[in-house]
Amino acid sequence: MITHDRLRAGGLGLTVMRGSRGEILDEALKILVTYKKMCSQYLNWVIYTLNVLRKLKTIYIIDGSNKLNELIIGTIASILSSSYLKERCPSSP
Repeated sequence: MITHDRLRAGGLGLTVMRGSRGEILDEALKILVTYKKMCSQYLNWVIYTLNVLRKLKTIYIIDGSNKLNELIIGTIASILSSSYLKERCPSSP
């Protein structure tokens, strides 16, 4: 469950982990689905939009240009850094 405030629902996951069910669980599952969709949409945008993902000598830059939700950018960066995108990312001089 989501146990953070990324979708303004902090504590909901913790409540479910403590045993709450019914409407609380239903709401947590809806938020989880929304979160997964957001991740997928942002990852696809970063991967398929030209010049968004660039490699410098020792770092990678994601140019979100106000397109990426600041509440989820850390998740997107983490997923990208642990994937094989490093090999697909164009190098900059």
